[in-house]
Amino acid sequence: MPRQRPPFRPRTLRRLPPWNALILGLSLCALLRSAPATDQASTSATSPDQLLLQDYRPRSIFNVPQTRVEKARFPVIDVHSHAYAKTEADVERWVRTMDAVGIARTVVMTGATGKRFEELVAFYQQHRDRFELWCGVDYAGFDQPGFGPAAVAELERCVWAGAVGVGELSDKGGGLRGNSGGMHLDGPRLDPILEKCADLRLPVNIHVGEDRWVYEPMDRSNDGLMNASQWRIPEVPGVLRHDEVIATLDRAVKKHPRTTFIACHFANCCSTTTGRCTGST
Repeated sequence: MPRQRPPFRPRTLRRLPPWNALILGLSLCALLRSAPATDQASTSATSPDQLLLQDYRPRSIFNVPQTRVEKARFPVIDVHSHAYAKTEADVERWVRTMDAVGIARTVVMTGATGKRFEELVAFYQQHRDRFELWCGVDYAGFDQPGFGPAAVAELERCVWAGAVGVGELSDKGGGLRGNSGGMHLDGPRLDPILEKCADLRLPVNIHVGEDRWVYEPMDRSNDGLMNASQWRIPEVPGVLRHDEVIATLDRAVKKHPRTTFIACHFANCCSTTTGRCTGST
């Protein structure tokens, strides 16, 4: 009798040896992992030197304790604020927020003089025990002979109205803001005003310069480029560079040892000042 053939079994249904099954499984996994099924998968496979910043999606692997302070244990003072409130309701909300987080008093640096400063004093009068108002400097007539006495008189008048400090003055390189004609803090025309601040025991808050990045070239070597490009200080005649504007503060502090200066936004400096100067950010 002729020999019967075994039943037909398709090769795809035959049991593969264990090692073949393993090889096939690994091959399928590799294929699936390498296939650009989605944009996210494609981005994940991009080499680090080709990854665009807009595609960067870091996931933190740190698991560290966090402490959230809802309210200060002891009453604190907010030493740097401005006249943000526009209505009496705004002031009331501000006070409630201070109560909630433990702020006993807020320094409101108005930079204002004349009628504007008087209006602000009246505006915050209802909570005068919670807000300190600081005035500005009147630069009117800065380009006229004899500038100084009128500005000193206005400073005294602001103190009489309620000012307890001067600020925030600001010089990022082009001179003090507020129609000062490019005067810097160490300029001789400001000497009588700063001396009067010492006599009246008024601290002077000065925003001196900006972070060094905003003075550097806006190129790929600038490690603060993302913010620097928005806050850049142009390199033009008459505008001091970073170290130069910082030096004006140093000279002013040395010229007026009786005056207390508070330097804010005082970052990335090549040197520190001497005398009565306190730094803050």
